[in-house]
Formats: sequence, C-alpha cells, structure tokens
Amino acid sequence: MPKSLANVKAVFFDLDQTLVDWRGYKESAIIASASAMRKAGLSLEEEKIRKMIEEIYDEKGWEYQRVFDDLLRKLEFKPTTQIYNKIKAAGVVAYREMKNKYLKPYPDIPLALEELKKMGYSLGLISDAPPFQGWSRLYELKLMDYFKEDHIYIGKAIKNSKKIFEDIMKGHNYAPDEIAMVGDNPQRDVKPANEAGVVSVLIKYGQVFPINPQDPLQNPDYFLESIWEFVELLREPRGLKKARFLF
Repeated sequence: MPKSLANVKAVFFDLDQTLVDWRGYKESAIIASASAMRKAGLSLEEEKIRKMIEEIYDEKGWEYQRVFDDLLRKLEFKPTTQIYNKIKAAGVVAYREMKNKYLKPYPDIPLALEELKKMGYSLGLISDAPPFQGWSRLYELKLMDYFKEDHIYIGKAIKNSKKIFEDIMKGHNYAPDEIAMVGDNPQRDVKPANEAGVVSVLIKYGQVFPINPQDPLQNPDYFLESIWEFVELLREPRGLKKARFLF
C-alpha cells in the first residue's frame, strides 16, 4: 500500500530529467559541437568526435567544463596555435547555441509549480548536480522563484542516502509523511526517500534508469505519467484516489 499524500506539506523535486530534459539538451549540444569542430578543421568523422567527447565526459563527469581542451590535447593540438583555438571556439559556440535552444523546463513544469505554491505547499529541490551548475540552471530556467531558498539542496553527494531527508526533517521540523520526493531515478530519488519513510514519486516522462527488481526500495509509492497527475493527486482529500500504482 503506498504512503498517503494527505499529510504532505513540502514537495521536493529532483532537477535534471524531472524539471528539465537535461540529457536531451546535452546530446543535442554534443552532436552540434562535433559537427562544428569538424567544419572548423578537425579531420575526423563527426561520429568519432562525438564518441571522444562522450568518453571524456564519462571519465571526468558530465558537467566537466574543459571537454574540448581535453579532446584537442588528446589529438596533439597545441593550445598556442590558431587552429586549436579556432576549433575550440567553433565547438563552444555550437554547444552554447544548443544550450540556449534546448535547455528549458518541460512544458508543464512552471504552471504546475505555480499551482502547487497556490495550493500552499512548500517547494524544494534536491539535486546531485555540482553546486555552481545546479544553481546556474535554476536561474537559467527561471525556476528559482518557485522554491523556498532554505529548501534547496544541491551537491554531488547529497542524494547518496536517506541522510538528506533526515537533515530536512530535523532542520524544518517535518515528519516523514509531510514530505514528498518527486524524481526520475529509482536509485537516487526513490530509494533514499523510501529509506527515510518519505512519500516517493517516480515521474515516467524523464526516467532513464529502470527499477531494479531485486531492490524493493526502488519501488515508488506513485509511478506517474506527468507532473499534472501528481498535482491532481494532491487535490484529493486523502491523497490516494487517482493513484496509478506500479505494483
């Protein structure tokens, strides 16, 4: 039986793949950068350039900021040369253009967050993005004003365990059933929430990683198609009537 939403006072959201299609933007940016760098003089096939960029991200982390420098050094370009800076500039500009074009909230997110605020819920964010990049995305996406600043937690190690929820409950005097966690990742969003006794919500539209059938703690209380389905659930007096259960 899923935990009830009836007592929820605060709703915490994951950022990437829950509020924004981060993977979609990143993939588009890599493809555009590879094409631009090849046109600028990098004599490799676009697919090879793309794979090399992805390998660097896999090694250094997908928020790594010097990926094009690493790529060009691997290919033995010297940073002091004109061609190095020409190719790098082409890649950076193409990347930024795709970021400006595609890094946006999912269409329903701003209206849904506004509605939840009107309904009286305190909104928070729990993200394992690097702090500067996470805060930057909040401002770039114009989402900052929807969240209570003291309910925002951003950092790579934050979502490793139930401790983040224990800290939230202690710091804000919430009981477990007064918190809901909404995310896309069964391991990093759902499991810690379940371990802490918090209501867990898995949003299908951004989900990339499957639920591990060998780990019952990855099973969410609610597995929903859209953010509006969650809003409608919270409208119900007992928080259960319209739920779609995964198990």
